[in-house]
Amino acid sequence: MTGTILQRYSRPSASLRNIFATTVALAVWVFFVWRGLVTFGPDRDLNNVDFNSDSAIPVLMSNDDRPLTVYNLYYYRADRWGGWPFLVTRFVGEVTGYRWTPESLFTVQAIWVFLGAVVFAGLSGSARFAGGAAYLVALCLHRESRYLLFELSQTYAWQTTALLLGWYGARRMFDAHFEPANADPPPRRLPWFFFSTGFSFLAVWSSIASTPFLMFLMNLEGVRGVLKKGAERSRKSVLRPYGLALIAVVAATVVERLQKAAYHRYGLAYYGNDFQAHFRLDTGHLAENLSTMGRALRALSWWPLYLVPVFALAAVAATLAYALIRRRRGLFSKLRAAVASDAAIAAMAALGIAALNFAFAVLVDHVRMNGYDTRFLTLTKLFGPISGILTIFLLIERSAQSTRFKTYAQPVFAMLVVVLVAVRFPTAPHNLRFELDKTTARAIARNAPGRVLMGSFWETYLFTALQGKDATMTPVPFQDQMLATPWTPALLRRSDQVIVAFRRGPDGMVRPRAGELRQYGVRLRLLDANWYENKTYVFALYVNEDAP
Repeated sequence: MTGTILQRYSRPSASLRNIFATTVALAVWVFFVWRGLVTFGPDRDLNNVDFNSDSAIPVLMSNDDRPLTVYNLYYYRADRWGGWPFLVTRFVGEVTGYRWTPESLFTVQAIWVFLGAVVFAGLSGSARFAGGAAYLVALCLHRESRYLLFELSQTYAWQTTALLLGWYGARRMFDAHFEPANADPPPRRLPWFFFSTGFSFLAVWSSIASTPFLMFLMNLEGVRGVLKKGAERSRKSVLRPYGLALIAVVAATVVERLQKAAYHRYGLAYYGNDFQAHFRLDTGHLAENLSTMGRALRALSWWPLYLVPVFALAAVAATLAYALIRRRRGLFSKLRAAVASDAAIAAMAALGIAALNFAFAVLVDHVRMNGYDTRFLTLTKLFGPISGILTIFLLIERSAQSTRFKTYAQPVFAMLVVVLVAVRFPTAPHNLRFELDKTTARAIARNAPGRVLMGSFWETYLFTALQGKDATMTPVPFQDQMLATPWTPALLRRSDQVIVAFRRGPDGMVRPRAGELRQYGVRLRLLDANWYENKTYVFALYVNEDAP
């Protein structure tokens, strides 16, 4: 009896080992989330983009206390960026009375970004720990990808995890279908169908580019379903979950398009602008685009990782051709099993997303018109290295398959990757400019609570988003500047005092403040040219001559 008990506890069951490994993995994930929160935030000097008015608008959307309108469905003045995350934060704020700050909104975004590692691990099947580790490496150590994934001014963070969750729902729908007890009745498939549809909708709402990504992933799932042994009884049976997966993507896309059309009509009716972003095939510039974006890709520090899965796919294709030509059924079966593994499918999916995103950057004129900004390669920079690292693991695992070390391939690989991330995880000092802007914003709000703040686009939204909950101001950019809040000029007439921001020049001087300004049909008279100032800005106090 004693020997049986000792044997039981000295060699724990597979379920206990799995629980222990999962617990350790989640603890590692929590640790890196914490490291990310204290490293990548707007108050840290690491990202190559400081907190600015583009970053401030999500904060303003989260704290918007106006009645909810269709205009809130998208990032202010930009229909290419869905506003669903800020509807959620706005709802939380209205229920709890909490006022969002850049730091707290970043916390939610960062946790959502890191959640993508958990989802991708789940999509990697038995190689879940290697898949999650690969995601963490690309997310935390690849300098060219982390900048914009943690930026409040970009949509990629919200899009990526929603995209993976939509794919995960489709995966579970396929798996539920091929379970023997669920091949005919649909009760297990339907919840995952709605799950996939819901998150696919959020991904498409975040960016319309998600539709082709999702279509690619659903087709890849169909291929996986055909290759899996469970599908051998009837390839036609794959059509059921495959059809549902495509319906989920189509339904998500149609609903988003209808929603966006309503947004355009609302903008025209109330603000005289449909706020529609126009994307066109960049005919006549495709060679130039390919050359420019190709150079940007080659300049990345981890560019060799992008080639690893490409060469691996080429080797698989060559081997497949050889097996078919020479009729090597055994080789063909082994190749089929290897390609159908969840880890291989995850590596191919990551490579496909990276390649599709690069293709969009080449084909769409919006990229060239924005100076070939490398932010458009953000998803390529994330998923390319993920695919490369996961492919390297698969090659290592395959090499150890016939040895006694095959059991240790994944834990050793994952452990080494985690240690690498922990050791190489970047550190960042406090962002002094952010601290100065926040101090300035709260100082002018205390001295002129509830008044209008006027200046360029880059001052008005920046400072109003950094102000405390007790004394916020109304942002109204100059009438020749881009206006993201088209309802605020009407509030200018009611404000008896207007604070106008002027940026200092390189010499520290600021241009003379006009004695009188006329903005949006309102006359403003200078009262104090140096009402408040710091080393970057001078704020002047104007009196509204037309105030009631």
